[in-house]
Amino acid sequence: MSILVIGGSGYIGSRLVPYLKSHNHDVVSYGDRSKDYNKLTIDFLAPFKTIILLAGHSSVQMCIGDIRSPWHNNVRNFINLVEKTSKDTKIIYASSASVYGNSDDMSFENKMSLEILNNYDLTKITLDIAAQKYLAQGRQLLGLRFGTVNGGSPVIRRDLMINMMVYTALNEGKITVANKHINRSILCINDLVRAVERIVYQGRHNFISGMYNLASFTATVDEISTYVSKKLGIEIVDKGNTPGAYNFDINTDKLCKDYDFKFTETIESTVDSVVNCYKDPSTNVVIRKDYIEYND
Repeated sequence: MSILVIGGSGYIGSRLVPYLKSHNHDVVSYGDRSKDYNKLTIDFLAPFKTIILLAGHSSVQMCIGDIRSPWHNNVRNFINLVEKTSKDTKIIYASSASVYGNSDDMSFENKMSLEILNNYDLTKITLDIAAQKYLAQGRQLLGLRFGTVNGGSPVIRRDLMINMMVYTALNEGKITVANKHINRSILCINDLVRAVERIVYQGRHNFISGMYNLASFTATVDEISTYVSKKLGIEIVDKGNTPGAYNFDINTDKLCKDYDFKFTETIESTVDSVVNCYKDPSTNVVIRKDYIEYND
C-alpha cells in the first residue's frame, strides 16, 4: 500500500521519505517548491490510502506581504486535497504550534488562540478549523502541531532557530540572540520522522484522528544558545528583547498515549545533529524567505 508524501523533497520530507522507506513502507514523493500540489488530480490521488502533507508556506517570513499566496497554498490547496480524496483516505498534515499564539501556560490540543499575530498564524488557524469541519464529517485526518522543527536533514533550513544559531556560529564565530527569557518547544526532526512512522504503522489497524502536539523538549533561548556557545566555543551577542517573538510550551501526552510514542531528543542531540549536518559536504543548505506565488 503506497504512501504519498506531498512536499517530499523539502526540509522535513527529505528526511522523512528515506526514513519511511528504511522501515519497509512503499513511498511516493511528490513535489518541490516549484510544484503546486493543487494540480494533483482525483485519478492520481485515488490509489493512495495514506497521504502525508508537508507542502506549504511554513514560516512567518514566507507569509509576509500579500495574503493570497500563503492562503491558497496553506488553506485552499488543503481543502481541495480533502475534497479530491475518498472518506477512506488517511491524511496526515503539518499544522503548527503557532495556533496557540504567545502563552505563559502549557498548551493542549483542545485550545487555539484567536489573537492572530501574522499571516502565517492566520493560515494555520484556518487550516485547523477547516480540518475540524472534516473531522466532524467522519474524515480520517490527523493534524500534527509541530513545535519549532530543528535538526539535521539532507536539505536543511538554516533560517530555523537552532539551525540558524549553529550556522552563524560555524560561519561567523558568534551568535546573536534576542528574548533570551522566552520558552520555545523544539521538535527535533529525528523525533518528528519517528513519530510519523509510528502513526503510519499503527494507523494501518488503528488510526486515531484529531490534533496532536509534537515537541521533543521545551527550553529557553538562553539555555539553547548557552549550549551552542559551549559546544562550539563562540561568544553570544545579546540584543535584548524584541516584540512579536513566539513564547510557548506544548503538552505532548496525547500523542504519546494514543500512539505509544516517546520523544527522546534533547538540546544536546539536536545541536549535535545540526553540527554534523553542516559539516557533511552532501548537505543542501537553504534559507526559505520566499515562495512561488499561488494566485490562480
